[in-house]
Amino acid sequence: MRIRRGHYIINPTLKLRIDGNWRPIYELRQLDDLAPRLLSPHDFPIHSEQQRRIREQNHQDELCKLEHWIREFVDMVQAHKERMEQEQLERAQLEQ
Repeated sequence: MRIRRGHYIINPTLKLRIDGNWRPIYELRQLDDLAPRLLSPHDFPIHSEQQRRIREQNHQDELCKLEHWIREFVDMVQAHKERMEQEQLERAQLEQ
């Protein structure tokens, strides 16, 4: 599912059949399992103190961006879950 240009997520409504039961994908996987691994500033050799500072700042910027995207994603999944629960409740009320 595309959320922005170049940014994709697994469809939050996707379910997998496990032992005959349908389970939502996000119950089965942790968000950390789905996120890309960020390189640490320590993954590269340092040639100067200025390079070290630049790499650490870039790393912090990337961490902040990732944290923002994850929060947005969790909010979107939660909103979807609430809509699905509300629809299910409304269908149950109509059936009574």
